[in-house]
Amino acid sequence: MSESEHNWVPIESNPEVMTEFLSAIGVGDEWGVVDVIGLDEELLQFMPSPVLSLILLFPVNEDDNQSTEHTNQEVTDDKESAVYFMRQTINNACGTIALIHAVANNCHRIQLKDKSSLKTFLDSSRDLKPEERGRLLEANADICNAHHTYAKEGQTSAPAADSHINNHFVALQVSLPKDMLNLPAARVGNLVPFCSLL
Repeated sequence: MSESEHNWVPIESNPEVMTEFLSAIGVGDEWGVVDVIGLDEELLQFMPSPVLSLILLFPVNEDDNQSTEHTNQEVTDDKESAVYFMRQTINNACGTIALIHAVANNCHRIQLKDKSSLKTFLDSSRDLKPEERGRLLEANADICNAHHTYAKEGQTSAPAADSHINNHFVALQVSLPKDMLNLPAARVGNLVPFCSLL
């Protein structure tokens, strides 16, 4: 993530909170976020389907940040890609950006509510470069306000917006031509499964 003057309170890795957030910004009630208990075949049988994206939360450190700078730059320079990618320009916004990546790359399956804040944002940002999309999110009061509302929810006390968080969310897309495509909001490191968007 680039240095930013914008700081958000991080959203909790909580499926109920994330589902309510997505609903508030325009995702229909037929879609939601659920915990993934494990990736063993027996455990995956208990998952509702279809699974469109896998959201991962994993610990990061300075080595992870440095080792992925080149890869991250390659992704952010590609405006022509069919994959929707937004560069994270807001500190601690990786959860929201991972959720936006999960939805934006599945708009062919997910019907967004007309005139919703997410539909309006995606329609206005589709033709922008990833860095420009990140800057547009900074200025989007509706999504920002929804994020702040749901970042206060959950089972734990929310840290301060300017806190340095050592965990990071990414979205892995299931429904793209490759089996899964990693869409980092900022950097990528060791992956630990968390939840999926259904």
